[in-house]
Amino acid sequence: MNENRNLVELNIELSAEFSRYLFDHPEFSDRIPPDSEIILVPEFDAELRDYNLSLGKAIEAEGEKARTEC
Repeated sequence: MNENRNLVELNIELSAEFSRYLFDHPEFSDRIPPDSEIILVPEFDAELRDYNLSLGKAIEAEGEKARTEC
């Protein structure tokens, strides 16, 4: 449970960084399909990358759109 909490906290930090990027580069948001889930796939953390990819696969299995971003 503690490990998942750490991954969630890392995802919060990564999401904040991605939000800042979108603020600085609003044209990038045009590449994101409406109603899709953004799955951040960091190259610098294999454990977080694998965790997020598994979340993305679960979202797609439910029939939702998911887009991965490195």
